[in-house]
Amino acid sequence: MATVLASRVCRSGRAAWGLATLVLLGSVLSTVAGLSPVVLLSCVVALLSAALSRPFGWVLGAAVASLTLVAAFMALGQLYLRIGIPFVAGNTLVLSLTGASSLAVMAKGVRPRPLSGEARWLAFGAAITPAVCTASLIVVRMASSSPKLAWMMNNDSAFNLFTSQHILRDGGVDPEKHPSPAAGISEMVALFTGPGRDGIASADLLEHDLVRAMQLLVLATSALSFVGAIGVVLAARGGPLVTRFCVAVAVAVLPWTWIMFGQATQFGFWNAIVSSAVLATAWLAFAEADRHPTAASAAQALAGTALLALWAPLLLAPALFGLILVLRHWRAHMGLRRWALGAWLAPVALLAWYFVFVVRPLFTSQGAALGADGAMFPMAKTTVQAILITSAAIGLLAYSGRGRTGEMLGAAAVLIAGIAGLEYLIAQREGAPSGPWGYYPAKFGWLIAYLAILVGARAAAAIAMPSPTEPTPGAPDRRPGSGRSAAAAIAPIATTVAMLIQVPPADPRPLTAAHPVSLPTPVWSPGAILPVLSIAQEHGSSELDPAVATLLKISSPEEKHVLSRFHADPALDAFVNFWLLSQPVVEDNDAVRYYAYFLEPDNPDSFCDLATTWGPGLEVWTKDVQWGRQLERRCQDADWSVVSVHPAS
Repeated sequence: MATVLASRVCRSGRAAWGLATLVLLGSVLSTVAGLSPVVLLSCVVALLSAALSRPFGWVLGAAVASLTLVAAFMALGQLYLRIGIPFVAGNTLVLSLTGASSLAVMAKGVRPRPLSGEARWLAFGAAITPAVCTASLIVVRMASSSPKLAWMMNNDSAFNLFTSQHILRDGGVDPEKHPSPAAGISEMVALFTGPGRDGIASADLLEHDLVRAMQLLVLATSALSFVGAIGVVLAARGGPLVTRFCVAVAVAVLPWTWIMFGQATQFGFWNAIVSSAVLATAWLAFAEADRHPTAASAAQALAGTALLALWAPLLLAPALFGLILVLRHWRAHMGLRRWALGAWLAPVALLAWYFVFVVRPLFTSQGAALGADGAMFPMAKTTVQAILITSAAIGLLAYSGRGRTGEMLGAAAVLIAGIAGLEYLIAQREGAPSGPWGYYPAKFGWLIAYLAILVGARAAAAIAMPSPTEPTPGAPDRRPGSGRSAAAAIAPIATTVAMLIQVPPADPRPLTAAHPVSLPTPVWSPGAILPVLSIAQEHGSSELDPAVATLLKISSPEEKHVLSRFHADPALDAFVNFWLLSQPVVEDNDAVRYYAYFLEPDNPDSFCDLATTWGPGLEVWTKDVQWGRQLERRCQDADWSVVSVHPAS
């Protein structure tokens, strides 16, 4: 939708150019003043997309613009510390210069490519779902008396949030001090939490960081929603506009369901959403490469750099996309000269630099981590294989014999990348106690299967609504009619759903005293299918919000707090303690983080050990006075205190 608005703005002359300048300036000043960078980031993406739309077209231009910014942030995060530029100021400066450069290019006469009325309607259809879901999350949070943050605070979320503070403290990514093979998500979180953080009171820092991280997750999901819908509907080149509009709206729902937004937030896989958005954008650039194949291949290099930082195994897909583009369009690539050649080589050189100087040293020292175990929802190898093969088969049926060899090869590339990635990650688990199938193969399978679902949906749309110039051999009569239009709309949606239900939704509610056992999978309730609905419910994925309210009241980086028999429900105490005891990771105190997972709530000796490990100043808050006295008697030598709080408070 931003690209549509940018197109209108830039076509309307000097007044519109002046308005765009004011919007950019205002967004820069708001970010410098400490407000969220969402407006600035969105404005710069729209302006850069508009500037690139003339040579590349709007779709490829927007894809290249988005991937350029993400890859740039990943690379600059590694460089800020070395060149002495503050992380937050550097990011704001890069965005400001990119936006200003885009405006300058358009002011010199490089006008954006005009958007047809049909293209505007399709973009509007693709934007409806993310706009509605985003608005609903905002309204629910504003209207609720509870924080409405618990839904995004599960499992890995605490580690993601607190390790992002390493980047802010260090002034960038410091691989010697805080080595991480997947620092990309920490960089993205720091990009959002950094502006204005220095002016926040220590007691309010956690809420500030959580709200900004939520903005990142919602923005990334919205981008994934929009890109996926555009990618599918552009393949439907011959259907009625109303039918294609409906397909765009429906496909845009996909990432907001349990398959992405639900599983990612339930397990704290924040990098999964951002990685999938990058992967889907790379796929879109590949699918729409005919207009400018060299730009599309450069986009694969940009996506590769971003994925190396976010979740490196996914690099396989854009690597194959790029190889196919270079081989199929070798004349176009060999014909590059001077500035065009330099512009193409820059992303390739960036990818090579990041791999050699950032990833390879970390892989040498931490390569064994790919065989580690971790919390993951059930995702069978056979399920992943079935989705990959189904998607490739639909692609073969859709594109063979229709002059769309590139897209047919793209569907095959996803299959090859998926199978190869699975086998490689399984090989890393040789000798693992839990067997060859585990966390990393399953997570890779999930993310590559999501891409395969998008690829299959696009192929189904191409079959259902082909261009009049590319009829499907043996296809029935293509004359317009309400029945055929309905069938054309249903075909890609039904194909998507058929692959989607291979990974059925689970119970979104956390385990509590009132809900001690999860419902057996599948759970076909509205809240399980569409997590946004569960977030709005009192007893849904935000059921632990009372614990979040307590956490936000007592959390402070400068203080040491823990709860024991504070809430009537022990699950709420465990949730608060998990976050309180994860926070010391910011200070590189991993010994305390151990207790975030293994503190025994009814064992006084466990609290004594924690007090000894954490050091002086620990306060244990309880509403059970007798229990508090027992703790004090048991750990008389520890330098700590028990704070008894009146049950009514």
